Amino acid sequence: MKLLKTTILSILIMVCLTGKTFAADDALMKMLPGDCTFCVRVNDLGGSLTKMDQYLTGVAPVSTAMLVNQQLMAITGDPMLKGVEMNGTFLIVGFSDQTAGLLIPVTNYADFIKTSPNFSKTEGEITILSSPSSHFAMTEFAGGKYALAVKESEKDKLAGMKTALTVSDSNSLAAKLNAAQAAESATAPAWAYVNLSLLYDKFSPMIMAQMEKAKQDMSTAKGGAMAKFGAFYINMYMETFKQFAGDVDSATVAITPEMTALTIDTTLRAKDGCELAQMLVADPNAKDGFAYTGYLDNSNAVNGLMKMDYPSMSKMYDKMFDIMENCKDSNSLSPQITKIKELTNKMLPAMGDEVAFSFSYAKGTPPFKFQEVIAIKDKTALEEATNEAIGLAEDFYAAMGIPMNVEYKPNIATYKNAAIGKMVLSVPLSDDPNDPTQAMMEKMYGGNLTYTTAISEDKFYVVMGPDSEVEIKALIDKDASAVPMGETKAAIDLLGNTSYNDFVCSVNIIKLMNGFIGLMQAMVPTLTDCDGNPLPMRMNIFADINNPTQSSLAIGGKIADGQIGTRIVLPKQHLMEIFGAVMQIQQKMMMQHQQQQPTPAPAPSDANQ
Repeated sequence: MKLLKTTILSILIMVCLTGKTFAADDALMKMLPGDCTFCVRVNDLGGSLTKMDQYLTGVAPVSTAMLVNQQLMAITGDPMLKGVEMNGTFLIVGFSDQTAGLLIPVTNYADFIKTSPNFSKTEGEITILSSPSSHFAMTEFAGGKYALAVKESEKDKLAGMKTALTVSDSNSLAAKLNAAQAAESATAPAWAYVNLSLLYDKFSPMIMAQMEKAKQDMSTAKGGAMAKFGAFYINMYMETFKQFAGDVDSATVAITPEMTALTIDTTLRAKDGCELAQMLVADPNAKDGFAYTGYLDNSNAVNGLMKMDYPSMSKMYDKMFDIMENCKDSNSLSPQITKIKELTNKMLPAMGDEVAFSFSYAKGTPPFKFQEVIAIKDKTALEEATNEAIGLAEDFYAAMGIPMNVEYKPNIATYKNAAIGKMVLSVPLSDDPNDPTQAMMEKMYGGNLTYTTAISEDKFYVVMGPDSEVEIKALIDKDASAVPMGETKAAIDLLGNTSYNDFVCSVNIIKLMNGFIGLMQAMVPTLTDCDGNPLPMRMNIFADINNPTQSSLAIGGKIADGQIGTRIVLPKQHLMEIFGAVMQIQQKMMMQHQQQQPTPAPAPSDANQ
């Protein structure tokens, strides 16, 4: 991105957060080459900036429209911006040779370059635009409807760019997009495309070489079994990257602000007909809506609901087990991998249609709260599979040289026809009593991970936290279909009636911040930073941030037609809450800085002079 100076980058950052739905000139997309690396497209810059200002009112100290206009005025030298089509389509495109150009809509190119005093000279078809802060080279494009701009130092690239932008319809980016992507590019306020297939071809050798180096470093480092364990997982990452990243075609992002919320839609598209595309299919038997809304806990920071997409899950797990088989360094792992695959294929049909979960950080041991409810179809099959999984987990880690102990007690109590159990995962203590990793594990988890479980005829419950036995009974008592409250209900309402409803999640940033700060204060009371200062002194800046919160970030997703789509909605109310918390932290930092300043020595009195 050497094309752009700070001024133009500022424009694009603002532009990417714009917001008026506008039917853009689709002929423009037919001019872009299908092998372009990326493009960022903005429809109706002026109207979009107005919408962005409405969304940011009360948060941004100045108008984004004013900032962008000031930048354009400084670059062109024209306070009236004559000739710039402010309601047109702005676009930046990256070419396969790693160059990039900016397309600026103008009313008439010939008139545009005559209006500004900053257009200093013309060299053939290229005009130089010079301002105190930037120097650009421009040429006419699309019959005078656009100015194609690059840095002056790259003016020799303009001719090649114009040639690359004059392609046949069959080789254009418009031909490569599917119907949904093409429609989104024309109607979204701001839209971006990334050619992940091209980036994979260019950069995967470098990435794989870095992973191989990390594996070699791991194998030569001390650590015995842990080094072997780490090398196995690096092999997994390498093989997974090859198998999946190589199947990805592209990613698109659409951003739409409104007065009350900012929406970001992202789609990851697999190559047509590839193995990954065959995994990303919708479950034809999926039910509408959610039945487990009553299990969400509005007091937690994160709450989510997910539909079980068995066609995708089954294919994905089988592929991952094949990858594990290819990555093993020892034949002793083959039987374990085969058993895990068989066990997974036994467990999936026993599970039901939906999962509900909640999460928060917590002061205590363990330092977080987690609860999950999974629908089940076959209780007996799930119980058998769970018991098999316990011994299999120990065998798997033992085959890798990791002495992991897994203990499961399935029937320690009964509550309302649900059998309550305990699952404990632990690693034998190190021979070194000063081992910092062991000390941290002891502090955070009490030396092991403990889960409380319960199973009824149609549900499997899992709870982890300081009061897990009490919490799991409270979870069993809940009405599964009860309507959630507050921010959790708002997230479901925002996404439940859209196509992004295979999973729905609410994330309260304020609660996450407060919980993580409490966690850090409890976990690191004796640690110091690189300057020898106690970390709690630094963490106190963030303590006691008392900003009321009644909203959250909403995230939804869908899988279908060889694509994974996500929608993120940031309500303005939650943005205001985050802004309020940041302001509190900033004020405390200023106060602490002032308190740490040395007291100035008193001025000498006249009597002492």
